[in-house]
Amino acid sequence: MPRPLDPQTDELVAALLTWHDDQLRAAPLAVFAEALERLERLERMRDGRSYDRPPTRRGGIGSGLG
Repeated sequence: MPRPLDPQTDELVAALLTWHDDQLRAAPLAVFAEALERLERLERMRDGRSYDRPPTRRGGIGSGLG
């Protein structure tokens, strides 16, 4: 079981959480939509996929693998 925080640390953490919550509530929905689009784009790049071009073939002829 985790140790309880000392009162000063507990107060600091509570203040930071409140500030962060206020920032999220004040952000326009478009900010979250853009963040999701970027995340999806990064996931496609990581997986070797893209909406702009078909995925490249790995291990094909002339790749030096195999």
